[in-house]
Amino acid sequence: MASEAARFGAVALLCLAAVAIGHWATAAALALFFAVVAAVVARREGPPLRQARAQLIAAEARYRAVFEHSMVGMVRATQEGIYLEVNDRFCAILGAPREAIVGHSFKEFTHSEHVATDSAAVREMVSGERRNYLNEKRIVRPDGSVVWVMVASMLVRDDAGRPDHFIGVYEDITDRKRAEAALRESEARFRLAQEAAGVGVWEIDLDRDVAIHSPVSQRMNVLPERADGVYTRRELEAHFGPELSAEVAANLADAIQGSSYDSTYRLNPPDGITRWVRAIGRHEPDEDGGRGRLIGVSVDVTAFHESQTELIAAHEKLLGVSRLSSMGAMASTLAHELNQPLAAATNYAEVARAMLRMRRDPADAKLLEMLDQTVAQALRAGDIIRKMRSFTVSGEIEPEREDVEALVANACTAIEERSRAAGVTIITDVDPGVGEVMVERIQIEQVLANLLRNAIEAMQGCEDPHITVSARRRPHDVLLCVADTGPGIPPEVLGHVFEPFRSSKENGLGLGLSICRTIVEAHGGRLWAESPPGSGAIFHLALPSAREEAAA
Repeated sequence: MASEAARFGAVALLCLAAVAIGHWATAAALALFFAVVAAVVARREGPPLRQARAQLIAAEARYRAVFEHSMVGMVRATQEGIYLEVNDRFCAILGAPREAIVGHSFKEFTHSEHVATDSAAVREMVSGERRNYLNEKRIVRPDGSVVWVMVASMLVRDDAGRPDHFIGVYEDITDRKRAEAALRESEARFRLAQEAAGVGVWEIDLDRDVAIHSPVSQRMNVLPERADGVYTRRELEAHFGPELSAEVAANLADAIQGSSYDSTYRLNPPDGITRWVRAIGRHEPDEDGGRGRLIGVSVDVTAFHESQTELIAAHEKLLGVSRLSSMGAMASTLAHELNQPLAAATNYAEVARAMLRMRRDPADAKLLEMLDQTVAQALRAGDIIRKMRSFTVSGEIEPEREDVEALVANACTAIEERSRAAGVTIITDVDPGVGEVMVERIQIEQVLANLLRNAIEAMQGCEDPHITVSARRRPHDVLLCVADTGPGIPPEVLGHVFEPFRSSKENGLGLGLSICRTIVEAHGGRLWAESPPGSGAIFHLALPSAREEAAA
């Protein structure tokens, strides 16, 4: 009877163990055996003992079938941890035959890191401090390979309550552990990629009314850092302020209705450093009828926004320089053109004054005085014009060391939209060691941009239009060339392309190339044009190198 009671308890505990690790089929079979044994014991006082024992034998057979053919490993062990019997599945998990396991301690197959914990649990169950033990651990096979298992262990006691033996249920969870490790590694790589790319990930749970931000997104939005990344709507509204919160809420509402979310917003955190953030996301409906969630990414676009602002400012400055240069070139041209008639007027006045003096007529005194004033004012006007022309030619530039490659890149960027719209390809060919020149950056970039614009306009209607911008270092200067594949410049026009007010364009003023040459010459350089027969135009720009300037 005592052995039957022990077996009865063992079956009950095995059933509980199977439930603990989630094997419901095994638990159901054990529960059936449990019910049969319970019925037999309940009728002990009624039917003859022989019939009861027959039923117990049948139940024992069912128990043995479940034990041997279970999909999980099952063992019985002494209270010292020595295996008494094991099933086939446990042998398969351990990778050893039954005779290599029975009679051996569980410690021989348990990874060294788990032995102390398991031994402590055994002592606690024997002493009655705990009833069972559920644990994930590694076991070491005889061939040295390691297997992860989930173990449910329980102590069976006899009718007197004394420890009798242990039973255990083992499930191989190696694949699950590998999947978990792969997931952790994937998440680590994903987070590393986020950090490297500066991309923040966020999620808005519409049912919980909370947002979850990755560490990158937290830093990007200057949020107080949290391990779980969870923030309530009220917290975010207080952080972003009412105006930005209302804008974000409106965009999110549109996204929930079916459109994607794409918003760029400005942050003004307490550190005083303005940040621009672009957030892109979409709505994912909830299949269970909830409101779903919004998921997306955030990118810090501060540098891009600042570069755009700087580019606009540079273009405005270029326009200002262009206007000033146009005025200067016009003033220089007017000064040159006015000098001749002023000189002639002065000569005529001098001759008239001399003739009146030869007459020696007192009545001419007043007229002589007026002629004297005329000559003086004409000479004064000439001095003013000469000074103005000298000023416009000198240019009053403030040169600095500038990288040639950067000058070319900035000029190409300035006309990028125009070239793209015209279908023109710009090719840059700058020698790596071309170095620096001493120039005023904005003015030289204006010259290059103007040459590029002229080339684009000259190639309208041409097949495969492209421009090559090259830069080469020469012994005493740097030579930049802008060559196009247009129709070229007619010989009769080539000698006059730099003269003011001469233009081949229908609405042109004829000041662009004249201003360019004035600017280049003010830098101590040269600007000239070539147009080989059957080829496009080539404009050459020579500027003193920074090293030559330093040596001078």
